[in-house]
Amino acid sequence: MKNAKIWPYSIAVAIFLIFMASVATVMISLKAPVQESDLYMIDYHDADKRVNEILSDAIEFNAKYNFYYTTDSFFKKGTQLKYKLVDKNNQVVDGAKISVLLTRPHTKANDKTIEDFSFNGSEYLSKPLDLEDDGRWDIIAKVEVGSLSRYLSIKTSTLEDMVKEF
Repeated sequence: MKNAKIWPYSIAVAIFLIFMASVATVMISLKAPVQESDLYMIDYHDADKRVNEILSDAIEFNAKYNFYYTTDSFFKKGTQLKYKLVDKNNQVVDGAKISVLLTRPHTKANDKTIEDFSFNGSEYLSKPLDLEDDGRWDIIAKVEVGSLSRYLSIKTSTLEDMVKEF
């Protein structure tokens, strides 16, 4: 008979625990603010408005050219970004404009924009970079040849030999 009087307390405790878990979730989310995406090196609202244009440009670019990330290794000090651009006949293309956004996946505090690339006859090279922190980095490159453009997004790390296109 005593067990019959416990269930209202059990329900009250369960409701209280669910409420406290909800409060904890909100408190944790406020400590880690949302970082807006800059996948196309523009505000995500602009990217959303222009996504069809961006994708059709990429399809047209890919029909004429191949754009490769050819950096040997990625270190905290002295890394030189390298890209190769060839046409469909595997002929190196000169005169492209490359701009790169180097960013961390979780913050914009260490963002670097690199637009000064030199061409050595086969690859486009940046000046050696010095990064503030070790860890994972996103490298978002935009290449323009005439009116055509394409984005190439790479995930890499200074701590391990990892290169992934996303």
